[in-house]
Amino acid sequence: MQRQLIIFLLIASSLFLKAQVLSPTLVCEMPDKLLETSGLVVQSETDFWSFEDSGNAEELYQFNQNGNILKTVKLNNASNKDWEEVTSDDQYTYLGDFGNNTSNRKDLVIYKITKLQNIIG
Repeated sequence: MQRQLIIFLLIASSLFLKAQVLSPTLVCEMPDKLLETSGLVVQSETDFWSFEDSGNAEELYQFNQNGNILKTVKLNNASNKDWEEVTSDDQYTYLGDFGNNTSNRKDLVIYKITKLQNIIG
C-alpha cells in the first residue's frame, strides 16, 4: 500500500511540473577570428572579451555586438596550452589554463591579470 501511495504521489506531482520555456535573444555573432572560444567576460551590453583556446596565441580580444574586434591584449608570462574559462571579481580577471581532455596534464594553472573591464585605449 505504501509503495502504491509513493508511486501515485510521484505521478501526481509530475503532472504539475513543467519544463520552463525560455526565449533567448541573439546578442551578437562571434568574430571570425574567434573560431574556438571557451570563455566570455561581459564588458557591457554591447562589448565583450574572449580568447581562443588550446594552443592559440596568448591574447584576449575585446569585441562588440557587431562581431568587430575592438582591441587585442597580449599576455606576457602566460602560456595558452588550453585556456578554458575566464571570470572577474572586483579587482582582477582570472584566466583558467586547465583544459585537460585526456586527463594527463599536470600543469594546470589560473592566471590573475588586470581586470579586463579596466583596460582602456
